[in-house]
This record gives sequence, structure tokens and C-alpha cells, in this order.
Amino acid sequence: MADHASAVYTVLVVDDNPVTRYATARTLRTAGFGTAEAETGAQALQLAQSGISAVVLDVHLPDMNGFEVCRALRAQPDSASLPVVHLSAAHVRDTDKVQGLEAGANAYLTHPAEPAVLLATVAALLRARDAELAMRQSEARFRAIYNQAVGGICLLDPQGRLAEVNPALLSLLDRTAAQLLNHEVAQFAPAEWAERVRTATRTVHPSGWQGTLPLLDSGGAVVHLEWNISAPLDNGTKVAVISNVTERVQLEAHREKLLEREQAARSSIERLNRMKDDFIAILSHELRTPLNAIAMWTQFLGLRAKTPETRRGIESIDHNIKLQQRLISDLVDVSMLNVGKMTLERSMADPLEVAREAVQSVQPLVEKKHVRLTLDLPPDGGRKFWLDADRLQQILWNLLSNAIKFSPDHGEVVLSATLAHDELALSVRDQGKGISADFLPHVFDRFTQDASPNNRKHGGLGLGLSIVRHLAELHGGTASVYSAGEGLGATFSIRLPALDAPSGAARSEQPDEPAPDIRADTHRHLANLDILVVEDDDDAREVLSILLQERGARPRMAVSYEDAWTQLNQRRPDLLISDIGLPGKDGYQLLRDLRQQEREAGRVRLPTVALTAFSRQQDLQMAMEVGFDAHCAKPIRVRSLMTAIQDALGRSATPQ
Repeated sequence: MADHASAVYTVLVVDDNPVTRYATARTLRTAGFGTAEAETGAQALQLAQSGISAVVLDVHLPDMNGFEVCRALRAQPDSASLPVVHLSAAHVRDTDKVQGLEAGANAYLTHPAEPAVLLATVAALLRARDAELAMRQSEARFRAIYNQAVGGICLLDPQGRLAEVNPALLSLLDRTAAQLLNHEVAQFAPAEWAERVRTATRTVHPSGWQGTLPLLDSGGAVVHLEWNISAPLDNGTKVAVISNVTERVQLEAHREKLLEREQAARSSIERLNRMKDDFIAILSHELRTPLNAIAMWTQFLGLRAKTPETRRGIESIDHNIKLQQRLISDLVDVSMLNVGKMTLERSMADPLEVAREAVQSVQPLVEKKHVRLTLDLPPDGGRKFWLDADRLQQILWNLLSNAIKFSPDHGEVVLSATLAHDELALSVRDQGKGISADFLPHVFDRFTQDASPNNRKHGGLGLGLSIVRHLAELHGGTASVYSAGEGLGATFSIRLPALDAPSGAARSEQPDEPAPDIRADTHRHLANLDILVVEDDDDAREVLSILLQERGARPRMAVSYEDAWTQLNQRRPDLLISDIGLPGKDGYQLLRDLRQQEREAGRVRLPTVALTAFSRQQDLQMAMEVGFDAHCAKPIRVRSLMTAIQDALGRSATPQ
């Protein structure tokens, strides 16, 4: 042992012979050991309690023999682990050596011993003693951690049994050590988990295993535990560190239930929205279908009116049809806005021209109410903006019709517009009944009017202004209202951003062209044309037949998908006009099957027109997607129908 290492050790030399005691001590000091000396056993026992590292002990002593001294050292805690080397010149028999080793000595040397042998023996015993002390200290530290750990710790034997458990694990499971030790872990698992617990605790995992396994406490409650199981030690035992994650698992389960409920609620809301959306669509269809027959017969009779009274009656019917159609459109628009399905069809359009068209569209209302409608537009018109012209006209129609409705007879309504660099501002001012301060914040809410349901002088559903606000917001703008109070009129203002077409967008600008003369071209386009009309409503089918015959066509009628499919295969027409809402298979399916047949047979494309009382944007889009060439919304206007027919016939007929 090197000097710098041995200097930290003090060796007690016990010998009643001063010469041999000195020689032994000198040998040890030369090697760097510190020394202490004693002549008797009593002195040795006293000095051994004061920082001695090892003892070199003669057997023959005056007060007691070395064997007795060794036993006494082993009996005291402070010296029980001291390395003891017997060194004797008299007691050299094997029986003496056996007796000395049995008394507790670590080595037995005969005097005089070679210095190298003595030093090597003492150094080896000190190394062994130090290793044992280090192991004991490590064991003590482990035991402290093991016993004081907040989490559970256990030792698992190769059969998955609990070889040792710490107090924390006992506390986690509310069980005693006697209940757990030498029992298989799987024995304490819920029945459905037993096999998984058995596999995890028995299987050898070279890099360890981590996972969640539940056990049952003494009361039968499930305790969710996070396990970290080590790779096997030399004897196959595994160390498992265990933490209680019951609260976390319960929180996760609660969160999963909340998520499931939220998803169920969302699905329910989406289903209700779809049901509501579909209900509005069906309601629109059911309202438009009878309105369609009324509108078409009104137009038919209007062309044959002979007296002013008859013409006024027809005009009154037509006016109320348009009002009813507007109410139906408002219902559909609100439904689309409510589920976020309304989109804008933007193009580059002149808002001042849209304003003029809106004014023209409300002229019948102006004349009926004898209201003076003033248009205050800036002189520098002609500037075009990126907007939906149809929706802007809808905004202005709602505002103008609302202002006219609430204006007194011979009152005044003013539509004004200003064009700034980055904003388009439109306002409608009237001299009507005004708006109370209490109702002003609710003007743009759905289904609201400043009157009780039983005292609604002006009619309507209370949807128009709500639609105005939503359409303005879809454009990125705002809608606002000002009224000084009841009886003082109101001013509705719309502000829209003055946008140019985005890069890459089709500007859709075309030179203005005069509207085609439908009447003049009708006979030329429809002359002797074989037209198959598919319509399940008897009244609509009859008036369609008369209108098409009057324009030179040869219409034939079908009332269902099956009827139409039979006629299509018996004699292919020149044009197909089909309602969408047919009984059984609808008009969409009829077109899908027709286009599929054309593709398979290599036939030219048959021109087709869709008639639909489902007027939502997705309904019109669906009609085009399944293969219709044009569509006409119900209630049908003759002019719109003839335009749709011309569009369909104008499509090039190419093999599919």
C-alpha cells in the first residue's frame, strides 16, 4: 500500500515484549502507517475505541491472551469490524491458528514474520475492511432512500413475486408486508389485468420495462400505478420503482369523457344544423312549387289580358308573388348564413350601376306608396370594385324596400353613395317612423321587428336587415343604423372596403351588351324542337307544356325518373328539362345516369336544363356538377327559362 494511502491508517501493535513491539511498529511506520502501542490486553481494548484502523495482536499477554482480546473486540460495536492479525512466536501450532481465527482474527502469522508479508496482510485486510464499509454505507443510503421514498419500491423475483417492498408501496396499497411478500404481483391485480401484470413482472426485459398496471388495495379499490422495472440483476431479481398515477388516469378518463360528450354535442349540433338546413330547403321547395304554378299561369294570363282591370289584377298577383319569393329567399339565405355556407361570387363591378338597378327594382313599391325616391350619386362614376354585384343589389333592395315600407305616403327616401380611395359608403335615409332607443341595438338581429307579433302593420319575417349585416360583413364591411328617435326617420349605412381584384383572379369584366330579345328569338330557337319535360307537379307541367308549344316546340311530359328514363331510351329528345325534386330517384340521379350512358355509348351531349325549387347555392352548384348545362330557379320566369334553354342549346355537343 503506497505511503500516501497508508498514512490515513493507524495500526495498534499489542505486544508485552518491547523489542518485538518496537520492531513491528517500526516496520509499519516505515510503510507509512501510523501506529499506537499497548503492552496488555486491557490497554489494547481501551485504545481500540480511539480511531484505530487495524490491530496486530500477540497471543501471549500478561493479563489475558490474544484470543480473549480478539473476542472482546468483536463484542463491541465500534471495534467489531477492526481487522485483527495475530502475530505469535510461541503459539504456532495449527490448533493455535484455528483457535485464533475462530476467536475472530482475520489472519494468523508466525513471529518473526517477514516485513513484506506483514505489510501485505495488513494492507489486504484494510482494503477488505474499506470495501465492506463502503458497501455498508451504500446499503445504508439505499435503505434510507428505500424506506423514505415517496414512491413505491419493490424487488421482484424471476417468478414475478414480491421479494421486498418499501413502506411507501405498503401505504399505496393499504396492505401489510406479510400480505404482499412472497406473493405474485398478479394476485393483486383486477381480474381483467391479471395476465398483463403477470407478463410484465415475469418477462425478462434486457433494457427494462415501463408502463401502467393497476393493482387493488386492501379495500378492493383500483390503484393505477406507473411501473419502471429494471433489467434483471445477477440473481434474476428486478427492481421496480412505482408511482401512483390514479389521479392522472382519472383526470385523463374524465377528459376523455368530456371530449366524447363535446364531440357528441358537436355532432348533435351539426346534425341539428343539417336538419334545420334541410328543413329550410324542403320548406323552400314546398313553398316555391305551388308558387311556381301561380307565377307561370300569371305570366301566361298576363300576355292575354284584354282590359286595364285584368292587367292590374295580374300585376297585383305578380307583385305579391315576388314578395312571397323574397320571403322564401330570405329564409334560405338566413339558413345558409347560419351554417356558414354562403359565399360571395365576386367580380369587378360598378357599385353605382348596381345602385341604379336596385332603384329600378323597387319602382313598383315607390309607385304604390307614392314615395319620392332620390338617387344621390357622385358624378365620377364608372369605377369598379371587387364585389358580389347580386348580393350588393340584395343589400340595397332590402334597405330601400324597408325605407319605403316605413315611410309615410308622399314621403322621401334618399339613396346616396360616396367613393373614397379605400372605401365605398352607401346610405339609405327615410322620413319614416324612426326607431326607438331601446330597439336600436337590435335592429340587425334575426326575426326582430319594432312591434309585437300581433300588431305587425308592415309584415315581413324580420330577416332582411339581418341579411344586410351578414352580407356586408362577408364583403369585409359593416352595417350601421342611426335614428334620432321615434317619428324622426332612420338612416342605414353600409361601408365596404374598396378592393381591386386579387392577383390571378378572373376579373369577369365584359362590355355591356343590350339584353337579347327573347320573344323575337324564341320561335327560331324552339321551332319544332323535341323537348322532354320531367315535372311531377301537374299544374306546372301543364303550363310548361302550353308555353313551350306556343313557342313552336314539341314538348312531351314525364312525371318521374322511371318515366323519363323510359322515354329517353325510346326516343332521344333534342333537349331535356328536368325538375330536381322528383319522387323516388331525383333529377340529380337522372343526369348522372344520362351522362354515364353517354360516356359509355360515345353519344353527343344532350342539352339539359335543371328546374329547382331548392335555391341554395350548393343546390345550384350540385346541378352543374352532375351534368346540367343550365338551371332555372322556381318560381319560373318565362324570360329566365328561355335564357336557360338558349344557354343549354349553345353548349357544344361533343362525344362523352
